[in-house]
Amino acid sequence: MLDENELLRVIRESLRAISEPRFFQSERGFQGEFLSVLRARLPDIRGLDSDVIIEQEYQKRAQEHGLTIRPDLIIHVPFDARRYPDRKHGNYIVFELKLRASPNGARVAFSHIARLMEILHYTLGVFINIGSSETHFSEVVKPATGRVAAFGVTIENGQIEIGENVT
Repeated sequence: MLDENELLRVIRESLRAISEPRFFQSERGFQGEFLSVLRARLPDIRGLDSDVIIEQEYQKRAQEHGLTIRPDLIIHVPFDARRYPDRKHGNYIVFELKLRASPNGARVAFSHIARLMEILHYTLGVFINIGSSETHFSEVVKPATGRVAAFGVTIENGQIEIGENVT
């Protein structure tokens, strides 16, 4: 069973480890650094399968997955028909990252998270607002309520500031 408290601790630590101001200037730069930092910490999360990997911008295809959303990051066990009966198994966490998201941008991200969680049974959805401590948590859409964490992360004078909401 996935230990959500450990997961949130590891995400917080990973966000705090990104201290280069340049990474807060673009979604892609931040995403790459976050992926690197988080990957190194994955073994610290209790309840994850030993075959788990983290991938970025993995294309979900309608024929195979039932949707065409491209999440920013996913933590999952790659599908293997010998191991799982369908693609709804082995899916742990789906991430959406946005650079200084507006409330509307966050709502779109939360709706993508909700759809991925609904169709592919991801255990948890995580939204990260880069360059702002605002989480826009009030924009979480109903299907995802109770299964989403939202972080806002920014750097001010070399200090990392994190806003956080969890359902």
